[in-house]
Amino acid sequence: MKYTVTYSCGHTADVQVFGSHTEREKKAAYLQKSLCPDCYRKSQDQARESSGFYEIVTMAYREYKDQYADCKTVSESYNSDTKTIDVSVLNVNKIADKYFNRYAELVDTLNANPNNQTAFSQFKKLDAELHDVTGYNLKSIEELKTELHNRFINR
Repeated sequence: MKYTVTYSCGHTADVQVFGSHTEREKKAAYLQKSLCPDCYRKSQDQARESSGFYEIVTMAYREYKDQYADCKTVSESYNSDTKTIDVSVLNVNKIADKYFNRYAELVDTLNANPNNQTAFSQFKKLDAELHDVTGYNLKSIEELKTELHNRFINR
C-alpha cells in the first residue's frame, strides 16, 4: 500500500509499504522519524568528508572503473578531455594511525583474558566507530590489516 510520508527533514514522498496493517503503520511512523533517502545520503557524505579519513584523488576514469568503482566520486568531476575523475578514497595511513594501535592493545587484552568485559565493550565501541567512519566492521586487528592491505595496497 502507498503511504505519503513526510520525513523528519521536511521532504515528502510516496512510499510503497508492505505487510499487515499494523506493520505498515509502524513502518510509516518509523519513516516519519527518519531522513529522506537524499538527505540521508548527503549526511553520510558529509560525515565521510569530515572524518578526515578520505582524500580526493584525481585518477584516470578507467582506473576508477577497474579498481575503485566502490568508492564515491565527486559530483560533476569527470573531465572528458583528460578522461579523469575525482574520487573519494580511503586514506589507509590515517586509519592506521588512529585505529591500529588501539585495536592491537584490545586484541592482546582479549587474547590474554577473553572474559574482560571492559576491553570487550571498548573493542565493540571502537569497531562501531570504525564502521561509522569507514563502512568497515572488523573483528580483529589482523583482519583490519589484511583488509586494508588487500583493498588499497595490493591494487
